[in-house]
Amino acid sequence: MRKRSKVDPQDTGEFVPAARGRQWKPKNAAQSRLWDTITANTVTFVLGPAGTAKTHTSMAWALDAVRRSQYERIVLTRPIVTATEDLGFLPGDITSKISPFHRPQTEIAGKIDKTIPIEMVPLAFLRGVTLEDSICIGDEFQNATANQLRLYLSRLGGGSKMVVCGDTAQSDIHSSGLYAVAKAMIGLEDVGVFEFTDDDIVRHPLIGSMLNRIEGVH
Repeated sequence: MRKRSKVDPQDTGEFVPAARGRQWKPKNAAQSRLWDTITANTVTFVLGPAGTAKTHTSMAWALDAVRRSQYERIVLTRPIVTATEDLGFLPGDITSKISPFHRPQTEIAGKIDKTIPIEMVPLAFLRGVTLEDSICIGDEFQNATANQLRLYLSRLGGGSKMVVCGDTAQSDIHSSGLYAVAKAMIGLEDVGVFEFTDDDIVRHPLIGSMLNRIEGVH
């Protein structure tokens, strides 16, 4: 089994105070470095395998920033792709239809602070929209094309910050643009590109071993 480094929590940053519910803290040095990368840049691309807390760390940062009045709200979006499963008709208004896709983020918010305003917007509905005074988190963007990434990134408005998360190994489309776009951004001022590795998986230590075995299986 691949060994995973253990890092003293005292070396990985401060606790993020929770107004209600749990406190959040980095579980390893990589999460702490991601926190710093988001802080330092207006746009951050976060790549890496499942279980590395790409979404969790980004949401914790966003919740803390809104609580400290750096931004007015959190805006969540993602490509609506269902891993080749046909879910059929989903009842309700647009929020009801897309909320299951944003369950990971809203569950994190529920554990840290339920009072923070969160808006969920389908990626397809963002054309013509300017996202101002917001911390915007785009999740599962391995399922976005280069044109969809262009659409999302060009929504950035004044006083806002963007995070783009995805695992390029788990794309459910044949034309993912995430890796190519992130690679093109390397070296651009005020844009961070952060990549986790299998060694940074915190969900369960077995995940890294299984992913290594799956690599190359078709």
